[in-house]
Amino acid sequence: MLQDHESTKYCDGQNGSTFTHNLKFVTIELISQGKNELEMIKYLLKNAEYLQRMTILYAPPLGADVVKEIRGHEKASKAAVVKFHPV
Repeated sequence: MLQDHESTKYCDGQNGSTFTHNLKFVTIELISQGKNELEMIKYLLKNAEYLQRMTILYAPPLGADVVKEIRGHEKASKAAVVKFHPV
């Protein structure tokens, strides 16, 4: 499992958390499948209380372990659905 890193600490320290709090739909490109991309996905899932749908565009192949980690991550919104689409 990935641990929280410096990149999400910046987001946590911002007073403008209204953006994350009110986010309903988001599309993210997971092209390089790097740590920062995964951290941002997990941060949004954990903090976006009104999130309804997150679409993740990825460059194949996408490992089953990555999909499992994202799908199993804590979500602030019980209504949140995560969809994966290859680009």
